[in-house]
Amino acid sequence: MLPLSYESPLAILIVDDEPAILQVLETILREDGHDVLAASNGVEALRLFREKRSDVVLTDRAMPGMTGDTLAAAIKQLSPLTPVVMVTGTPPRAGCAAVDAIVRKPFARGKLVTAISQALAACTPAGDSPTDAYSAAA
Repeated sequence: MLPLSYESPLAILIVDDEPAILQVLETILREDGHDVLAASNGVEALRLFREKRSDVVLTDRAMPGMTGDTLAAAIKQLSPLTPVVMVTGTPPRAGCAAVDAIVRKPFARGKLVTAISQALAACTPAGDSPTDAYSAAA
């Protein structure tokens, strides 16, 4: 089932250094009909994003090497309209303007879908549908 009003599958990049979390996210998003790319660290995620732009990026915050905050800033520099959702077990903190929504671990499927929907809506120019905005930006 595609969330809310999305008429086509989204290309979603997920990033987490915990294989179990990566697997859960991938399963949920694929079951909802989305195309999913997975990365286990920020450097790999940035490489994948440069090769194939995603409609949405979901990233952990605390990862070795490149943190989720740093990855989010790099994604926004490359593609300012790409929504970034932080999926984290650490308390939310102010100051990362590159993050459009936060989901706390452990998370429920509904909260994840809501955060993705809110991030897409926040990053979509007025008058465009979320999928139209990302097709044009790619």
